[in-house]
Amino acid sequence: MLELKNATFNKDLSFLSFDAANSASSTIQRASKKFSQQQAELSWKIFSDLDTQDELEMLNLAVFMKTLIDTVPSSTDHIVEDRRGSMNLRQIGFSRDTIVCDDSHTVECFEITTEHIDRSVASAMIDFCRRGGGFRIEQKTALKIINQALKIFKSQANVSYVTINEGTKLTVVGDLHGQLSDLIYILDKSGLPSFKNKYIFNGDFVDRGENSVEVVTLIFALLVAFGPDVIYLNRGNHEDMTICRVYGFESEVIEKYDRTMFRAYCEAFTHIPLASIINNTIFVVHGGLFHKADTTIEDIMSIERTDFLLKPVIPYPQNCADKPADKKRIEYLKQLQRDAMWSDPSDKPGATPNLRGAGALFGADVASTFMKVNGFSMVIRSHEAVFTGFGMSFASYAMKLNPSLGFRYKKDENYAINVTDHS
Repeated sequence: MLELKNATFNKDLSFLSFDAANSASSTIQRASKKFSQQQAELSWKIFSDLDTQDELEMLNLAVFMKTLIDTVPSSTDHIVEDRRGSMNLRQIGFSRDTIVCDDSHTVECFEITTEHIDRSVASAMIDFCRRGGGFRIEQKTALKIINQALKIFKSQANVSYVTINEGTKLTVVGDLHGQLSDLIYILDKSGLPSFKNKYIFNGDFVDRGENSVEVVTLIFALLVAFGPDVIYLNRGNHEDMTICRVYGFESEVIEKYDRTMFRAYCEAFTHIPLASIINNTIFVVHGGLFHKADTTIEDIMSIERTDFLLKPVIPYPQNCADKPADKKRIEYLKQLQRDAMWSDPSDKPGATPNLRGAGALFGADVASTFMKVNGFSMVIRSHEAVFTGFGMSFASYAMKLNPSLGFRYKKDENYAINVTDHS
């Protein structure tokens, strides 16, 4: 207003008045945009804090449920059956072309009639899943896919090495959480897998969304069809029977199949590798880094990943304080697996217990030491919802080395980033 009032004394009144008004309007718009951004970021922080608190509470519930199941199995059987009854879940029978439910409602069914799951089968499965709701993957077909994926997982080390050459694209996919439409969108956007078009699915395939069964089964089918040199999986914190009992996956599997199938999925989960390394320079893991900054890849390779315990009764490292060196080593490795699946970055230096109840909060100094010790230039992780869908923690470490790598990083909407070799 002051600018506009002063401008009336100038000969070129109309121009200066417009210019002043335009300047004032721009200032108001910038202020309004900044306020809206700050308000959105504050709302997002509140959401993130609530989500973290929810994970802590659900983790404690999951641990309690596991203890109950381990201690009184007959009682837990009764609990599960009661829950199924209260949810009005249906017993399902199978035919070749349709699933017939007890209310005489038929649902389209995808069935693989051959033993070999090849690229044409995977492509047909993608097309089938593209239809959205009102379909099922036939139970014997799902079990066949699980068993063939499990054979691959059992042959893999804890860390997978990914090679991309000039002209090769790699898409790293974050948490899908049962969102089938997101998975189909990414496959449509980035293209069918091939040796020139690789994928890393970085954990948390299941829970929360209503199509966790279809998401994880399709990802397993892609692994089987295109092979472990094209499709890579890293285990997330939700690929754990203890967690997916309370976050919805168990209920979904029981509704669509039965409890035996739930155990089959969880058995496969225990064998999924923990991390991937791209061209020996980029470390990809679901959760994050480790409570011990100088953790090596050799340490991670030494983890017995099928012997996973989410939360020991006595917290680490108190649970091994008086144990001999070999027992301390075992507990240390178990904690590394919890870190890989659960950890988050922090603005504070060092490593402290994670507010989620598992894993660690690690600072920039931990990231720097870990990368120097192992010769890495970047860490890619998932596990957290990010305000813009794609974010950089400790950017000074990640960004400054991109040109020397010859890699290009590009976010694909809110779900994935592409890594391409341009050296």
